[in-house]
Amino acid sequence: MTAEALFPALPLLVVTVLAPLGCALGFAWPGGRGLLAGLVPASLLPAFLAAVFVPDGTEVLLPSVLFGLRFGIDAWSRPFLAFTALLWFASGLFAAADPASDPRRGRFFFFFCLSCAGNLALILARDMVGFCTAFALMSFAAYGLVIHPRTEAALAAGRVYLLFVVLGELGLFSAMALLAGAAGSLEFAAIPAAAAPRGAVYLLLLGLGVKAGALPVHLWLPPAHAAALTPASAVLSGAMIKAGLLGWLRFLPPGPQPGGEVGGIFLFAGAAATFYAAAAGWMQRQPKSVLAYSSVSQMGLITIALGTCYGEAAAQTDGIRLVGLLAAHHGMAKAALFLGVGLLAGLPAGGLARRLALAALLLPALALAGAPGTSGFFLKGLLEERLAVLPAEQSRIFSFLLPLSSSATTLLLCRFFRLLRPPPTAGKTTWPMALSWMLLLAAVAGWMYGLPAVATVGKNGLAALWPIGAAVLLAAGAAAARSRGRLGPLPEIPPGDLLVIGTWAVDGAASLLRRRRSFSSLTEPRGRRIPVWKAQAPVWIQTWEASRFGGPAAGLGFLLVLIALTAVFLGFG
Repeated sequence: MTAEALFPALPLLVVTVLAPLGCALGFAWPGGRGLLAGLVPASLLPAFLAAVFVPDGTEVLLPSVLFGLRFGIDAWSRPFLAFTALLWFASGLFAAADPASDPRRGRFFFFFCLSCAGNLALILARDMVGFCTAFALMSFAAYGLVIHPRTEAALAAGRVYLLFVVLGELGLFSAMALLAGAAGSLEFAAIPAAAAPRGAVYLLLLGLGVKAGALPVHLWLPPAHAAALTPASAVLSGAMIKAGLLGWLRFLPPGPQPGGEVGGIFLFAGAAATFYAAAAGWMQRQPKSVLAYSSVSQMGLITIALGTCYGEAAAQTDGIRLVGLLAAHHGMAKAALFLGVGLLAGLPAGGLARRLALAALLLPALALAGAPGTSGFFLKGLLEERLAVLPAEQSRIFSFLLPLSSSATTLLLCRFFRLLRPPPTAGKTTWPMALSWMLLLAAVAGWMYGLPAVATVGKNGLAALWPIGAAVLLAAGAAAARSRGRLGPLPEIPPGDLLVIGTWAVDGAASLLRRRRSFSSLTEPRGRRIPVWKAQAPVWIQTWEASRFGGPAAGLGFLLVLIALTAVFLGFG
């Protein structure tokens, strides 16, 4: 019996989206929440099967839904579907096995499953309306994951997250309207034949860049990742952040049509994100915040690979394949690090289990740094070869920056391990939690074993080792000097970096205008620390929220946006 007979392609694609969506709706029944929590990981099984058995080109058409929705699988979506399903499965298993008492457990899984359904649906979407609808479902449902701890920091991070989500959605929907008008169709297949309007290109760079963590619209990402529960952080950083990357591939298809301008923007923005996020992450005080900035930095590296796919250069398929491989590599390694933080929180200090877990965390860390013999080593070798398609001057610059990115990543990960101190009171780690984490580690190890067959490169291992070794020596020297009092503590930038600087500027202007403080006291805060809520949310958001008209006006604004989008859809229907 053939695989197609065992797993019919069309029903499998439909069940891939409906299974997590059905789990989410099931959590509305309080009596079934205990059973459904254990079924959440199982709802990812259809996605695994679809990634393996459904042939390329298979499509499902829903003609009566939103102008004719199309869902299908192709060479671009298959790797994204495979590693995304793996990350949601491991994170769901970790969350279901957590013995911590949480009265809002059902609410967490409701938003978890909704976000998962949106993430899988946007990967399979074959038209613009389907992608944007699934993108909105994933983005807005993830708000529930960010604020779930209900701490002051989580609520502040949720406000910032929601602000950027709305900004990204408006940019994406506006770009879709312009593209649909130029192409005369809502299908992705019609986009390459039409000249994308310049305004649509910039709106896509902004709208999808919010989700991809691109500078300077990355400001939501570090506070949200730091505040969310560990399983939520793993999928936020490992899976959902890649939605912006896939959206760029869909709405701005690689090739000569968009021109070298798009490629140049991706190259410059990727390089800026790689090194800026590494510097900001080095000045964090929490391990999850460091990992969040590491995600921004790694997405910058993937954006550089994406930038090589535009222009007149040949072999666009090789560049797109490299983008998919880098996305899978980062997703698995970063999710393993995030779940490792949650696992270590339940292990007592000084025990053998904790030491083994710390040693095992070196595997995904070395992979991200690009150490010889790891998946990162082979993929950076492919990226180095790919840079040869750029103009000579650009190729020399980015070839010089590539090993420095390994040093930046290594410094970040040294900071991460330094911050992994035992908690004052250890929780409890169960075997299913450890099993989900070991599953990701096995995937990272298997990826390292299988990738050399795909990525055969002639990169010198010693050439890849010196940036990592230099960064380790620099981190060790700084730690030794600090312990001896020869070096002061690192300056601290709260998660949100530029957002915090903007908050300070608004605070300063407001204080000067209201004359509540003198200029000298404003420029010399005398050691006063900014509260967490003030450091992570702009003042004007808090003022608006606390005002009498904040709620009604926000609701009216949302209604007007909804009416405008409906009118746009009806105009193309």
